[in-house]
Amino acid sequence: MLHTEIRHMMSRQSTSQKERLEFMRSMLVQLRAMADADNHEMLAYLIEMAQLEANEVALQGTPRHSGTLKRNSLA
Repeated sequence: MLHTEIRHMMSRQSTSQKERLEFMRSMLVQLRAMADADNHEMLAYLIEMAQLEANEVALQGTPRHSGTLKRNSLA
């Protein structure tokens, strides 16, 4: 299943940061489509924001907010 695919992706020594980013971008597209299909507007919006950030990283090689945001440890 998906968890197995993710574990495999992360365990491969040859997997580059770029490949992992592309995988995440692909997953975000699918998640957003699912959220849209089920009318989860806020969730779709938040996933869209994550998509925009992933696209920015892909284009520029660094997050727009690198080092300025602290992730909630409970998330």
